[in-house]
Amino acid sequence: MFTFSFRSVFSLPIALCLSSCAQSANTPVDVDGQFAWQTSGSITIARPLPAVTTVMPAKMLGFLPSQSPKGSWLSIDRTTNTVALMDGSDEVTSTHAEGLDLLEPGRFELAHKQRNPLWYAPESYFTNRQLPTPAEGDSRRYLRGALGDFALFLDADTPLHSAPFMSEEISGIRIDEQTLAKMYYSLGVGDIVLVK
Repeated sequence: MFTFSFRSVFSLPIALCLSSCAQSANTPVDVDGQFAWQTSGSITIARPLPAVTTVMPAKMLGFLPSQSPKGSWLSIDRTTNTVALMDGSDEVTSTHAEGLDLLEPGRFELAHKQRNPLWYAPESYFTNRQLPTPAEGDSRRYLRGALGDFALFLDADTPLHSAPFMSEEISGIRIDEQTLAKMYYSLGVGDIVLVK
């Protein structure tokens, strides 16, 4: 008795089709380098490669314009001691700055900005003035007004401020308060700061 199943109806034609696609590895055909049977059963059709010639490099003059950031950003020039607020490639305002000598050149992002900022006084602030030194983290170490009314922080230790005077203890970059106020309201956290 012969039984006919649905599975055998589809498996037999598929097996026949797949087996007819394969060629034995023993029968490669090559006619003047134009085509050949591969061991996988596929056919390769190719033409001879063109001759390779030596190409002499040409002298070329190229110009790539400098890409300035878009939107508002801060430019700090250590050679001229200036800080400039930029809008794209246009200078909005600039001013003379103090304290740029310790700043490393590079591209940074504005880390933090603070209105009426607190300054954390180091131990040297108290010892130089022969004052009792509060413990680390004590609230008496936080002084308001030492950085001026505005501060832009390039990192945790480098404020751009308008302190009444420049000192080693405060450090950072000191500029005039009116220009700093304009920069404070024009820049946001994450905006580009280029130091050259």
